[in-house]
Amino acid sequence: MNLANRDNKGKVQLSYILEFPESMRQISERMTLGAAKHDRHNWKKGMGTMSCLDSLMRHLSDFANGADMDHDDESLTNMSGVIVNAMFIIEHMYAGVSVDDRTKIIEDK
Repeated sequence: MNLANRDNKGKVQLSYILEFPESMRQISERMTLGAAKHDRHNWKKGMGTMSCLDSLMRHLSDFANGADMDHDDESLTNMSGVIVNAMFIIEHMYAGVSVDDRTKIIEDK
């Protein structure tokens, strides 16, 4: 069978996300729960970086101390809370809606 030529060399292969089905399910579940509380696109308005970082660190601390599952929703792992908050920080930075309220001890180069 002759297939069409494709030029994907050096391009990001977004299909990698398909290799993490449980992680993607939990991220989607977290976002769905957040949308039910606040509106689907509420997070896009931006928020303080420290607010996201505080939530990320709470989930990471709980996981580090032996709690695999989120105490607020035991169908979701604490690590999915880490990932979603990290995603918020990244998306806010690139969308220009980040309220960077970190204390900068180390400056960017």
